Amino acid sequence: MGDELSTHRHSYPSGDIFESDSSPARLRSIAGHVGISGHDQHDTGMLRTQKGNIESGVSSDVECLNQLLQPLLLSKSFDVARSLLISYGSLSELLLGTHTAANSSDEKLALSYIAVMHELMIRALRQKVKKSPIFSDWIILNDYLRTLLAYKNNECFRILYLNTENILIRDELQGEGSIDRAPCYPRRIVHRALNLGAAGVILVHNHPSGSIKASRVDIRITKQIANICRPLEISVHDHVIVSRSGISSMRSDGLL
Repeated sequence: MGDELSTHRHSYPSGDIFESDSSPARLRSIAGHVGISGHDQHDTGMLRTQKGNIESGVSSDVECLNQLLQPLLLSKSFDVARSLLISYGSLSELLLGTHTAANSSDEKLALSYIAVMHELMIRALRQKVKKSPIFSDWIILNDYLRTLLAYKNNECFRILYLNTENILIRDELQGEGSIDRAPCYPRRIVHRALNLGAAGVILVHNHPSGSIKASRVDIRITKQIANICRPLEISVHDHVIVSRSGISSMRSDGLL
């Protein structure tokens, strides 16, 4: 077994803040501006529909999701949209998180549809990341990584392989672990980088706990990988940590 990245030493509160341009507001704008229908909406305690928003033509999350699902579920779309938002607690968790078992066949169909939409968002953002040197626009990289990883329930360890111009060659999942650790194998990283002709790598993993702070194990393994890569002229540019509450760079934090 290889070393593992671990967050078990930390106890950080989990937030539901999405500060990048992949926020729920932006995701709604991608779907297009939609109006408010005449459905009777009940106070669920978790879904808020403010009179001011309705009068100004701004859709609530449930209404926006209803518009998305309506062609698929017809008259059932509003009830399914409301039920899913109650179950998942937020639009971010529903659109970007891991989907558990559905309560009905209609919810199962809706979740399959949402999963495809999530995958399309990831692919679209990956195409944007590949268009230019990866460090030229931190916001695009931020959007991509958080859409990909922020709401995962288990830790995932990914490697971004870059060419000599710092343009993305490949983004690969090395391993998925448990809620507080993910497998990390330095030899595999180096071997894959050499096979791809990569000049540099960015290490990425998520913290389901909500923390964006690197643990001692994270720091130790990152330095170990950097020391192995250096004689082979492979640069470890950064180690990025992603969570529901934000994103951090170990290089920017002076840890690499």
